[in-house]
Amino acid sequence: MNFAKVENSKRLQKVIRALRQQTWSSTIELVMAAQVTSPGTAIAEINRNEGYVVEKRTRKDGAAEYRLVRTPKGKGGCDDKTS
Repeated sequence: MNFAKVENSKRLQKVIRALRQQTWSSTIELVMAAQVTSPGTAIAEINRNEGYVVEKRTRKDGAAEYRLVRTPKGKGGCDDKTS
């Protein structure tokens, strides 16, 4: 799979900014906050970038939620962000 580098992709940067706003974000929250049509694809691309970790969980109603767990040191100020 080809994937964009976070440092070169405004789309991925917008998703990361949206993920920083909450502990867990639903798919629809990411669509609204980051103005992306396919947040799941963006999450997969972010996870392919070295040092980035976004977790996914499924709620009881089947909806997906995501949270930013880690970014590379020096890449945005949320190094090893865990909760």
